[in-house]
Amino acid sequence: MKRLQHVLLLTLCLAIGSMCLTGCGGKKAAGNDATGVITVANSPDEVAAGDESKTPLAQVSDFTFDFETLTYTFTGVENAEFYYIRTYPVVDGQEGNSATFQSEKLEAEDGNTYSGTITGETLLAGDYAAHLVASGTGFASSDVQTAGTSTLLATATLSATWNTGDEGDATVSADIVITAGDNLAKSFTLVVTNEGGSEVYKNAAAVAGTVNLTAADLGAETLTVDDIYNVTVTVNQVPGYRLPAEGTTTQIAQARRFGGPGGPGGPG
Repeated sequence: MKRLQHVLLLTLCLAIGSMCLTGCGGKKAAGNDATGVITVANSPDEVAAGDESKTPLAQVSDFTFDFETLTYTFTGVENAEFYYIRTYPVVDGQEGNSATFQSEKLEAEDGNTYSGTITGETLLAGDYAAHLVASGTGFASSDVQTAGTSTLLATATLSATWNTGDEGDATVSADIVITAGDNLAKSFTLVVTNEGGSEVYKNAAAVAGTVNLTAADLGAETLTVDDIYNVTVTVNQVPGYRLPAEGTTTQIAQARRFGGPGGPGGPG
């Protein structure tokens, strides 16, 4: 009796596992078969190929997509149960097979006319292809696409720490690291203000990498790790592209190391 219970339990586990493997395809869903099981596709080519044993859905019409605002419009097709939009980067005219993002499922609605905006996603500067896939139970999916460009430059990232020099050297300086958010931005405006908010340093042509600022650079006689300075970096204009809405600001602080300031074994 116990052996029979074990066999039944194993059979149930395998059935549940099989359901997850076939039905939990998540955002890669391309189409459904007659049983409602999702067929997974990993690239636009696979979606377009579909399943020769099934009747293909008609292609949606009037598909528009804004690659900066991520707004879309299209007219749906008969027998489609849901749609989704996937975007792929295009580099040197070649479309990649790894999607930059995929929308949530857009459920079929009466009237078959759709418009909206994909939220929570951004397409930074570059060329893209947007694919709109229609899917329905018992049908092969259809896929239409449109190409376009985003001109949104990425915000640079920034870190700033005090540099106490070599062992035994009491000189304190600031290490500011600028990391470009994309390959288009080549220069940045770097501004440092003191605790009172007065500008003490500005470089309108800083480049990505580490900038070391001494006391003289910051208009001070000496620096200590307790001094307070705020650092802001903004991307300089690139012809034909749009700047980020805001720059990045941080405060120069002590480096956090194991056993050192701010780390385990050191002062907080």
